[in-house]
Amino acid sequence: DDEIGTRIASWSNATGAVLHARHSQGWFSNMWEINSHNRSASELRFGRGGSQGGRSWCKCDQCTYVGPWCKRDDDGNVVDDRLIGGGWFVENILEELDVAGEFFYVESNRTILLLLNSTDIEDDTDMTLIVPVLATLIKIDGADKVTIKNVGFRDARTTYLEKHGVPSG
Repeated sequence: DDEIGTRIASWSNATGAVLHARHSQGWFSNMWEINSHNRSASELRFGRGGSQGGRSWCKCDQCTYVGPWCKRDDDGNVVDDRLIGGGWFVENILEELDVAGEFFYVESNRTILLLLNSTDIEDDTDMTLIVPVLATLIKIDGADKVTIKNVGFRDARTTYLEKHGVPSG
């Protein structure tokens, strides 16, 4: 649509950002890395990702659960071949920083631009920023009856763009 095209055209460079899109019924999300961004055509091309959901996406003219957003003719027949999708958002687009706590990572010089809420921080010289690097915090193979006590785990890096299988459902 025109609003989305205008928004995509306003981004200086979306390459390397991640697009998150929810299924039209809201029960899973897919994420894709943006491989290229053509501002003049308002076009994004995707690379890694897309393997998170447990069901295929479908077009308006293919699904039995078509909603009212798909175009129909005067007889009520679906005459729309658009891909059905739910809400979406992007991460790591500089122009989209608009809420405290959001950040933009500049890979070329390894800099993080963090949008702060001045009422949350009294002295920004005393801030701690945690950047997780491990995908797996603990892994135990071939052992029985393992007990882990009095240890806390947090802050694993994201893995949603990596290949993985989805259990049948």
